Amino acid sequence: MNSQGGLPPRSAAFAPPPEPPKPKVPVWFYIGGGALFLLMFAALVVTSTLLFVQSKETEIAARTAAPATVQAPVAAAALPQGEAMEAEETVATRASVNLLDSELQVDATPTALAATAAVDLKPSTLDVLKSLNVSEKLPNCVDYLDTMAKITDVRFPLGSNLPHTSDLPRVRNIATALALCPDVKMVVEGHSDQRGNPVINRDLSWYRAETVIQILKSEGFDTTGFEPQGFGATRPINLSGTDAGEAENRRVQFMLVPADTVVTDTLARN
Repeated sequence: MNSQGGLPPRSAAFAPPPEPPKPKVPVWFYIGGGALFLLMFAALVVTSTLLFVQSKETEIAARTAAPATVQAPVAAAALPQGEAMEAEETVATRASVNLLDSELQVDATPTALAATAAVDLKPSTLDVLKSLNVSEKLPNCVDYLDTMAKITDVRFPLGSNLPHTSDLPRVRNIATALALCPDVKMVVEGHSDQRGNPVINRDLSWYRAETVIQILKSEGFDTTGFEPQGFGATRPINLSGTDAGEAENRRVQFMLVPADTVVTDTLARN
């Protein structure tokens, strides 16, 4: 297109619209953010330090509060296995069991147990507890022993009167507390599984109780407050008939009675 007067047309200038100015971030925003980050970092460091110190104090207190328990290695003794049959309602006592009248082949003498359980308890756990006046710290030794009797089980391999050593620490705790509590005594109740000859099982259950007592004696504990009893297979706690169930039935348990109680078969059945 020609412009007026013969002049060349003016070239059109095209340019994008100007951008709006960016808002400025105030300086206090950066200062506040930095302060908040430093505060959170300091809190994390302090919390971690406190947790680490507390865990160390707990570990040290646990090590100094209770003496370590020494477990005695005990060898297993094998017995003949018979046919499975229902057990008799008979309780074996110290007076009724005689090795010469049974087929039982075990060695529960203190000499043999001492040879298999060579434990050095000097100073003994009892001496340590007496030096710490544990009898004064315990709210009631009878309540403590009653609780320990209810939660303590000693398990045995098949056909053996020698217990699993992992079950003995609580028994040692019972022996230690019993020596400080002369008003009561502990009935040690032996049990067998439902397999084998019932007469052998009855005698074996008594020897399991007696062996636990003899192990404590060989380790230096006072065992005058323990009385063994044997129930054979008359009191199973697992009737499944499986290997795992019968393993639970092969056990020794504890019952707390007054010190002047005469332990008889009738008492054992109650």
